[in-house]
Amino acid sequence: MKRSVYCLECRKTVNADVVERKETFTVRGEAFEVLTHVAICPQCSQDLYDDELDANTQRLVFDQYRQKHGLLSPVEIREVRERYGLSQKAFSRLLGFGEVTIHRYEMGSIQEKAQDLLIRQAADPEFMQRRYEENPGAVSSREKGVFEKRLTDLLQKWKQSVSLPAISFYRNQDIYTGFIEFNLAKIMNMVLFFAKICSECFYPTKANKMLWYADMLHYRLNNRSISGSRYLCHQYGPVPEEFKLLYPLMEKEGLIELEYKEIDPEQGIAGQVIHPKSLWNKTLFTESELNVMKYVAERFKYYSGRQISEESHEEEAYKETPEYGFISYSYAERLRVDLLEIGTKEQYKH
Repeated sequence: MKRSVYCLECRKTVNADVVERKETFTVRGEAFEVLTHVAICPQCSQDLYDDELDANTQRLVFDQYRQKHGLLSPVEIREVRERYGLSQKAFSRLLGFGEVTIHRYEMGSIQEKAQDLLIRQAADPEFMQRRYEENPGAVSSREKGVFEKRLTDLLQKWKQSVSLPAISFYRNQDIYTGFIEFNLAKIMNMVLFFAKICSECFYPTKANKMLWYADMLHYRLNNRSISGSRYLCHQYGPVPEEFKLLYPLMEKEGLIELEYKEIDPEQGIAGQVIHPKSLWNKTLFTESELNVMKYVAERFKYYSGRQISEESHEEEAYKETPEYGFISYSYAERLRVDLLEIGTKEQYKH
């Protein structure tokens, strides 16, 4: 294979030979080996600079990095944006990025993990609706019409695909559900189990965090969650999706009773206490799921809602996920909670 390339050494354009060569490149401190195509001067045998060949090499290296770290490709980022008919600038603004950020990512720059998670969540039209409500000025008047129509259409299709009787939950099996379909019966019985163990002052705030820790810890050990719930990054820590509907639904079904109780009489702060009104169903869970749930119950039994919230705020999963974004189960490996505190790791595996 030959290419016309300018040789700085010979100071002229030459008919260069293009050869294959394995080379190692470093990206963010990590080494990656790729098969490159290099132009060589037939007269002085020097490697020649060629824009197209060098750009292709960089793409191959960056693709390896993205694949290793589970990052979206430039094409995948563009596809998410184009679903909404948005320009690169408008999409960047809606996600809280600088105006040229999405342009750089689509041109091949590597995004950070936090930005990647945010772009992934943009595929969820409900997430994009929340971002738009928070920052309507991010979309120019010229783009509003197309964007709002696309968003409305996507929301309608989304709701049709994820609806369940009495309550709506996401049903896909992906990194945000722990690769199992959401199981409403399981998450309800997890609440009943934790409510039984934490009988005094068991508030939804505490329940939400215990559910999250149980699902995340089980995923860390078995590559799947227990309930299949998605968790939002809320100001008080991780919470199950639709958590505002979960507890009223359980009360309506006669599974729990919600009692309003003063938390801090001096400041006039009150909250709901969960009282179990039904026995939990042990047969819904595997041995490994039960072991993880027992561990979480013992670990946080005497924590207040504030204490467990503060602990969850120290987790990388919470710190790196945008507010109201969905928390990836990929953070399970980096949880600060250690199962080895109370027993051998093997007892929690399926």
